[in-house]
Amino acid sequence: MIKGIKSLFLPAKLIESLSDEEMAQFEKDLSKIESFDDVIVLLGGSWGRFQKLTTLSLIILFGMGGSFFNCMPFYSYYPPLICIDHEGDEIHDCTPKIACDKDISTSYEIDWDNEFILKNWMTEHDWVCE
Repeated sequence: MIKGIKSLFLPAKLIESLSDEEMAQFEKDLSKIESFDDVIVLLGGSWGRFQKLTTLSLIILFGMGGSFFNCMPFYSYYPPLICIDHEGDEIHDCTPKIACDKDISTSYEIDWDNEFILKNWMTEHDWVCE
């Protein structure tokens, strides 16, 4: 039974090259196996260089992607607008729906004096009505 289990973990040439002391230690380690996790630890360790490198790579990749997608609300934030209606009166704090409706307002401009202004894609590319 032990010889069959040994052949699963070690190649035949390696088994033959082990000293009696090393073989006794290996058989002692085999007797401690109770689960698949024990087999992984016996074969190569549970937290090696590959796992550390993979974890670091995934942290960097997800961190970079997250920093972009978490900022998307700031990129698409509509700026405060001042609309001008057909009589020439200003409508402060108008919404993009009002600003883009030609029946209500003739034009709009960005209220740069507002405390909530944010220079983003909407202001740089004039995407308010897009």
